[in-house]
Amino acid sequence: MGLVVWVAIFVLNILFLCCYVDDCFGVTTDDDLETYEPYQMRLARVQVALLRLWDFLGLPHGRRKQFCEYILDVIGFLIDPNALTATLPPESKSELIQQVRMFANSRRRTLHEWQQLAGWMNWSLNVFPLYRPALCNVYAKMRGKSNQSALIFVNKAVRDDLLWFADHVENSSGVFFFANIDWNPLVEADLEIYGDACLTGLGFWVPADNLGLSALVDQGSEMAHLIFYWEAITVLAAIHHITRSPNPRRGTAERPFRLTIRSDSSNTVNIFNSLHAQPTYNPILTAAVEPDTRWSGQSMQAGGATAMAEDGAPPHIIQATGRWASDAFQFYIRKNPVVLNAMLAAQRRD
Repeated sequence: MGLVVWVAIFVLNILFLCCYVDDCFGVTTDDDLETYEPYQMRLARVQVALLRLWDFLGLPHGRRKQFCEYILDVIGFLIDPNALTATLPPESKSELIQQVRMFANSRRRTLHEWQQLAGWMNWSLNVFPLYRPALCNVYAKMRGKSNQSALIFVNKAVRDDLLWFADHVENSSGVFFFANIDWNPLVEADLEIYGDACLTGLGFWVPADNLGLSALVDQGSEMAHLIFYWEAITVLAAIHHITRSPNPRRGTAERPFRLTIRSDSSNTVNIFNSLHAQPTYNPILTAAVEPDTRWSGQSMQAGGATAMAEDGAPPHIIQATGRWASDAFQFYIRKNPVVLNAMLAAQRRD
């Protein structure tokens, strides 16, 4: 089918043609129609051209699968090209919730059943992309297993994740807006935040508000030695602050629609972009996508303290952002002289 689609696009010039397994679909204007004689149907002109290509190649197709409508069913989702939305039908949503809860409340399931559930939930992420963390412990339990009939216990971590998923899907509209992901985080963000952490402290800076917040790392925590953990906590804290503490300087407007957070930790950027992490860090991701902290668009970019200095952040803001006005800050400066040079340049400008 891949070669046939290539011919349709590059030889017949059928633009915007998509294909999933053996189902093809696309978009066109509602006045560009033509009659397909074998079925006596008025269809999109490009759809008729594709059917004639299949006829020429001898590929079978059926009348009942030919649709030309304003809302199209694509792999179980209702796609509206005018509203730019994908919707999970109510009956499909209800069935998904029911099956996930039944699985969560069972004691053991075969590996085959685990794989079925994971595939079903993964399919629904086309509409619920922020709920991806719910699969973290499911995949962890299946890892390394190959016997399809082997029974696997449903532990508390899996049960909690599945019930979290079911509850959130139930309370969701089931509608995904493509506009939420169609933006450039480098130039189209409504708000930017710079965050960083070390093993003694963490903090973030909001340039638009001229605000820097910081905290000390809990040295009694079992995570005290994991810098990656605190880098991720910094991002979570920044999201929570902006969504729960609106700044009076922004007036009565709603919170920014698109948020870019800059971090010098590529691992942190990766887990927030993919919403996939090891089970140890998964609670951070689930907390970041709760309804009261959710953003229509979230982005992570590497940068951190170096970018803060290069962008002209005052030295006292950089220090306060990570509680670095101590031995930890001096150690950081020794490792990153570019920050010191930029800070000195900023002092000279002042």
